[in-house]
Amino acid sequence: MGRILLSCFLFCCFNAISQTNWNLVKDKNGIKIFTADQKDAKVKLVRVEAYFPGNLEKLSSILLDPKQAKDWAYSTKDCYLIKRISDNEVITYLRTSFPWPASDRDVAMKTTLIRSDKSLQVICSNVPDIIPENKGVVRIPTFKNNWEVQVINAGFLKINYFLQVDPGGS
Repeated sequence: MGRILLSCFLFCCFNAISQTNWNLVKDKNGIKIFTADQKDAKVKLVRVEAYFPGNLEKLSSILLDPKQAKDWAYSTKDCYLIKRISDNEVITYLRTSFPWPASDRDVAMKTTLIRSDKSLQVICSNVPDIIPENKGVVRIPTFKNNWEVQVINAGFLKINYFLQVDPGGS
């Protein structure tokens, strides 16, 4: 039953995203970055299309290991495991450095991986009250990102990444 509800949720989310008016803002080295306006939001939606060498096993292990976040997640200052729910689902804490005079941001997020032989769905969303807020750090009030990963051929992946975030603060 849970998989059916999750599938319905994903269909609704991706259907809404696919009907968004995306604007290409950068196309470099095989990576395309698009943005779109969000109703009643200060920050734009982001969509990235890219091709990378790799495989689903390695990508899955990287995404579920918070110790590796500093190696690939931009401006990560701290990242640790809060709770491992299952082999394919974790809750992690992530703190991102922001340049002065802005305050650093943090988020506790649940990451769920749904895998088949040739694809991987990654669903991330904030879990606002699972840990106390840190003094001097702005808690991100809205964080949702989804990855659609397809195996193109042996050793190569196509990644579609979607991000909706409200970084909080003023």
